[in-house]
Amino acid sequence: MGNQEAINRLIQLLDKTSDYITRGTVVYGLGKIAVGNEGAINRLIQLLDETFDKDIRETVAEILGKIAVGDEGAINWLIQLFTEISYDYNRGKIAEILDKIAVKNEETINRLIQLFDETCDDYNRWIFADIFGNIPVGNEEAINRLILLLDQTSDEDTRSSVAYSLGNIAVVNREAINRLIRLFNETYNNDTRRRVADILGKKFIRTKQQYCQVVFALKHNFTDDKFNRDKESYKLIWQCAENLTYPEFYMAWHQQLTGTDAGVPKTVPVILAQLQPTTQTYPLPINIQSLYDETETSAICQELCTLIYSLALPDTDIPTVSNFAQLKQQILTVKKQLQKRHLALIFHNCKPHPPLLTCCRKIADTKLGLHILWITDEPLEAPLRGFPPSQDNLLGAMQSWISEF
Repeated sequence: MGNQEAINRLIQLLDKTSDYITRGTVVYGLGKIAVGNEGAINRLIQLLDETFDKDIRETVAEILGKIAVGDEGAINWLIQLFTEISYDYNRGKIAEILDKIAVKNEETINRLIQLFDETCDDYNRWIFADIFGNIPVGNEEAINRLILLLDQTSDEDTRSSVAYSLGNIAVVNREAINRLIRLFNETYNNDTRRRVADILGKKFIRTKQQYCQVVFALKHNFTDDKFNRDKESYKLIWQCAENLTYPEFYMAWHQQLTGTDAGVPKTVPVILAQLQPTTQTYPLPINIQSLYDETETSAICQELCTLIYSLALPDTDIPTVSNFAQLKQQILTVKKQLQKRHLALIFHNCKPHPPLLTCCRKIADTKLGLHILWITDEPLEAPLRGFPPSQDNLLGAMQSWISEF
């Protein structure tokens, strides 16, 4: 909190003087000793009300960024100051300060998203891209704006900043991974490619479906005229090869997204990797091979919980569950974190058996937005849904099912 007596003296000096230099010196002094001090914060906010001097206001804003983290009054004033300043560089500086003190405040995040929508200046949008990378993970509105920004800009600094931010807040978002793969293929800038490859490799690609998706998306870079220049593609493909069996890698390399070419081999993981979330529903394909002979209720519940969390929220500690009710509660928590009204669990690589079917019927709940689809030849009764692996246009059938919710 600093030396309270010194803080009080500085506040008194602000009350007594209107001298520009003295006020600036006092403000900087408070910035050094008054971190978190409510009286100093309130007096600086009051000073914003008292003066129209541009330099003093911007100095106060800078100091509030150091001493007023999370303070509602300071946040509101800085947002107002942002809207009043017309010079884009200075608006960017205010946005940077808001980044430091308000990234956990939901109301402020919504206001920053609104300000992003209102500005067309490339510099400010680059600043906002940086800010969005520090807000809580999974904010759909911010993620959507970042993806939109990639569609609207060709500036490599902005692209790189957006990629970094998506790597911080969107690691389970399929639209984000799809757009980053597209960016990797679109840009010829070595720095951008290096950053995108690093983010994809370290933060996004974690499941077999994603490894297959990357193999298919990047294979065109391995023609004779491109191979020598494309070290980043090589590193990503090598990472995929290390995490796939040879048959899986082969299928992913030769898979056709349209599925219309005769004789092209297909695997369920490759098809599942192409599923897209809708505005309402998040599909979560899960390989449940580990449950093929498991009969104990507690073991089934815990394994499903582990699989769901490791895929949907890989950076979150996996909770302990032992019964159907606890598992259902944790799945609802996952759905809430993903910010979707519906969660579609898609099981594959395991035949249905009575204990596992009992568990699925207990947790499937259309009213709560929990849905289960099984890739199996076995017939299933509601509320479960099943498609055979040989289903014509399996991808289209699953995507239509997801879109029903």
